[in-house]
Amino acid sequence: MPEAAAFGEPDALYGESVYAAFFLRPKMQASKEELRDYCRLRLNGFEVPEQIHIVASIPHTTKGSLIGGHLRINSLQRRDQTIKRIISL
Repeated sequence: MPEAAAFGEPDALYGESVYAAFFLRPKMQASKEELRDYCRLRLNGFEVPEQIHIVASIPHTTKGSLIGGHLRINSLQRRDQTIKRIISL
């Protein structure tokens, strides 16, 4: 079972969309589509992530709690970089 974290991203239509970050343990393999299908089987339609990111690690506090804000900031930075690349074309 991969470790995962879900978080909201700004969305023009709905206000927020669900994004998810998955950390695959060593020797684990899964595509983004396989992870999305896994989510579809276990979640309601509106809970299935719009975007899936496979990450090198999911940050935790010293107590083991997830630091979700860190994932959202990284996702927003990636989106901003993509927009800047598109604009520069």
